[in-house]
Amino acid sequence: MQNSYQFIHFETFADVPRKNSKRPSAEAVARECQRKENSSPHITQPQAPLLLYGVQPLEALDKARLLASNSKDSLGRKIRKDAQIIGFGVASIKIEATLENWQSSEVQLWVSDTKKFLKDQLGDSFVSLEAHLDERWIHLHFGSTPKLNDDGSINLTSFHPGLEAQRACKSNKKSTKDHAYKSAMRSFQDNYYEAVGLKHGQLRFGPKRRRLSRSEWYAQRNYASLLAKIFNSQNNLISSLKNKVKSAKAILSELLPSKRSKKNHLPFQTKDFNSND
Repeated sequence: MQNSYQFIHFETFADVPRKNSKRPSAEAVARECQRKENSSPHITQPQAPLLLYGVQPLEALDKARLLASNSKDSLGRKIRKDAQIIGFGVASIKIEATLENWQSSEVQLWVSDTKKFLKDQLGDSFVSLEAHLDERWIHLHFGSTPKLNDDGSINLTSFHPGLEAQRACKSNKKSTKDHAYKSAMRSFQDNYYEAVGLKHGQLRFGPKRRRLSRSEWYAQRNYASLLAKIFNSQNNLISSLKNKVKSAKAILSELLPSKRSKKNHLPFQTKDFNSND
């Protein structure tokens, strides 16, 4: 398995994009994720995605809308239509999206590790994970929704680390807030690399970002692939040991009589000791 650099992308969306914004609405993204009719023009033969965790994207959006409509912001105001109320993201690994590859232990482990990472990072805000089966490379789409504060107000920063850092920034300067956002998202990428990418032979950066020569980048990619093989070898070893322990327990249970069977084979009955005869 020759992987490239890691890819995980995570953005927030509003029900109604701001004026002059080129960003899609939350519903447009959810419909594309869910492969609704006329929502995926880049796919020649759309297939229904496979839901792996939580709810479908449109259901997640309905949940976010309901939270927003029934809540106030921290100042007690009604939530604006152009407020960022939901997060959608994608994680990918450079493996051909064949049925055989999807069912392989390597890909299943990557899916499991990615799901665990999202749970650890987003907590209860992580509400949706699905696999797309109709594109070239194996990838997952995920969604997150806001939590409620203790006073019942909606927490519009709880579902995306960049948004949380940006709004926690005390400065009024846009550049400073943007820096806080980018720093938080770099940490998100770093955490993903430590939890998932490294284990699966993915590089943190591509050659252009790190200004490596092509040969240097290929050398690092080969090293990452070697690390992935080591991780897979260790996982296979652990699985093998577990199976051997299970087999040993089964053999021992057959060879050694249970406590109950020992009791039944005593040459006397215990009630004899309590007899008054």
